[in-house]
Amino acid sequence: MAPLHAIGVEQFRLVLKGRRRPRQWHRLLRAIALAFAEEDCRPLPAATKQRRYLERIFDGEVSGSKYRIQPFADFVASGSSWPDLTERLIALDYSAIVGLTPEAEGSLMQWRPMHELLSDCGQLLIAPDGELAGYWFYAPLTASAMDKAKSGHMFETDIHFDSVIPLGWNGFIQIYLVVMVLAPEYQRLLARSTLIGSFMRHLEDLSELGFFIKDLCFCAYTIQSERMAQGLQLQRVARHVSYERFDPDGERRPASVFVGTAADIARSERIESHWPVLASRYREILGR
Repeated sequence: MAPLHAIGVEQFRLVLKGRRRPRQWHRLLRAIALAFAEEDCRPLPAATKQRRYLERIFDGEVSGSKYRIQPFADFVASGSSWPDLTERLIALDYSAIVGLTPEAEGSLMQWRPMHELLSDCGQLLIAPDGELAGYWFYAPLTASAMDKAKSGHMFETDIHFDSVIPLGWNGFIQIYLVVMVLAPEYQRLLARSTLIGSFMRHLEDLSELGFFIKDLCFCAYTIQSERMAQGLQLQRVARHVSYERFDPDGERRPASVFVGTAADIARSERIESHWPVLASRYREILGR
């Protein structure tokens, strides 16, 4: 089997335009799967499903990708503890976010009860070697706390019992994406796409249970997180009053605050393309 780089950009474009036969689709997808998995992969599905198969490779759903997603509670139940999990997450934050300060990070005393109370609101990315490669975590906020977050005046130390609403009654919720981060040694395509894909599938699962995002707010501390926010088509609404974003070249800029709404999810072409069930449910609940 020819390696991925030997396929050629022009052949790839012709395949995406439908100007190559199913057998050539098969060869292309298999080469991509082999390049990512570095081992043989399962037989590819019929031609009508090959585009979806390619998406599944990038979303980390194919077993050959080796990365796996684990909910917070499952990690603790496997033999860890909430203090141990929180210590690991804090250490990962400091290793991945250049210039992170204690004010921006918060403390073990603050986050341990938050991680346990909001255990449904976070997932871990476990690497092929079993190490913690990344994670995401969000907090469903009260209306006043969300207004503060949107204005760029929310500090991570402001997230406590009085400012959050644990998931319970379904309906519209407002969430603040506290963090979505990868450890430096796992800044790779599959790790990144698996982590983002798990978050979007979580939103899809929530919608099936009747929970819909009224507002999603996110403060981008890194260039990677800012590109992720732009990729999800969130709108830049403010600059944080204190937090800074460090570029790879060491330059410091004010961290941007991004917001997405239910209407944004319903009309997003990217979400419609990759997560059509999610987009459809939001259009239905909004009557569009």
